[in-house]
Formats: sequence, structure tokens, C-alpha cells
Amino acid sequence: AGEGEPLSRLDFPFIGLSAHLAAHPLLWEPILLADEGHVLPLPGGWEENLSVCQRMCVRKALRRDKLLELLIQLVAFELGAAIAAPSAPTLASGLKLAGGHEPITLLTAGNAEPVRELQRLCDWVRGPGRLRVVSLGQGQGSVAERAMRIGAEAGEWVLLQNCHLLPEWLPRLEAIALEQAREQEGALALQQAEAHEFAPLPKSASAAALGATDAPKAAALARTA
Repeated sequence: AGEGEPLSRLDFPFIGLSAHLAAHPLLWEPILLADEGHVLPLPGGWEENLSVCQRMCVRKALRRDKLLELLIQLVAFELGAAIAAPSAPTLASGLKLAGGHEPITLLTAGNAEPVRELQRLCDWVRGPGRLRVVSLGQGQGSVAERAMRIGAEAGEWVLLQNCHLLPEWLPRLEAIALEQAREQEGALALQQAEAHEFAPLPKSASAAALGATDAPKAAALARTA
């Protein structure tokens, strides 16, 4: 059926649906008006005679305001409730998706304040006292640059707050992040090249060398609201 096509023009298996709705408005009223009407069974045997997808089409036509909930129901039926369940992103999940040299942008709303949660996460991942916080504003660009340099060298995290107060400096932030990414890639390539010049080390010695030479990674997290 095309967008907005009348129910009376629908073909099998929807033949008679429009007539039934018109003849029994009280049966259909809860589906049309109730807040949770989109989860109620279709009356008149339509719930049993239509497939899951066909029932979704009927509910979509009658309750377009519940389209998102209907889609979640369909995904849950086809793929399972665990797939359909919405999950709020967390700082930890964002950290898993980003590399050590990739900035993470935190968009906050209202009075949300992620610093405390970020501090706890940093304490757990990098150790206590490894988070540097810079509140951006007029004249703070050089302060932020210095913090990012030190953080990259020491393996610390840097939180740049209120980026919206210094928009003219954001291109410089991007340039620093790209430069640090290239430096890290070069360091890793150099370590790999040097490794080919020597005979293989015993497993225990290789593990110790890896722990000693692994370059520290810094993640710059920018709060933009």
C-alpha cells in the first residue's frame, strides 16, 4: 500500500478490515485512543488472521504516534529482546570505541556534569591523579595545548571543558590531535622495524619488553556543552 492509501483499498489479507473498523468502532476505540493501545490485540479475529508484520502495518496505520515502539516490538520479535533493548552510552563504552590517540567529544545537557564519572574511570584505567582538566575560555588555548602535550608524553588523560567558549581554537585542537596520532603511528612503526633486526626473544622476555616500551597513550576528551 502506498503512503496514506485508504484501508478500504487494501488487498488480501486486509480485505474487510476497513468495513469491520467502521461497523465496530467501540471495539477499535481502545487501540485508537488508549496510551498503550498499540500493544492491545486487534479485535474481530484480526490478531489471529494476520502475521506479525501485517499486524504491525495495521497498527502503524492506526497509531503513527507509536511508530518507534512498534519498530522496537518487531525487532524484539525477530531478533530477541536483548537486541531491541535500548542502551544508553557510557563513558566506558565510548572509551572502548576510541583509540588511545582519538579525542572523545562529550555532549552534555542541562546540569549534567561528567567530570566525577570521568575521574573515577581514569583512576581505574590509568591510575589516580592521571586526569588533567582545562576549562576553555579566552586565552586558554595555550594552556590546553600544553596540557595535551604533557598528557601525551606522560600517558595522562586531558579533559577540555566548555569548548563552545573558544570555537576559534578548535581547528588547532584538531591539528594537535592529528599530529599526535601520526607521532604514535611512527613510534609503533619504528619499534616494529627495530624488532626485525634482532633474533626472537624468549616469550617471557618479549612480554617484559612490551611492557617497558609500550608508548603511553593519551585520550583528549572535549566537553562541548
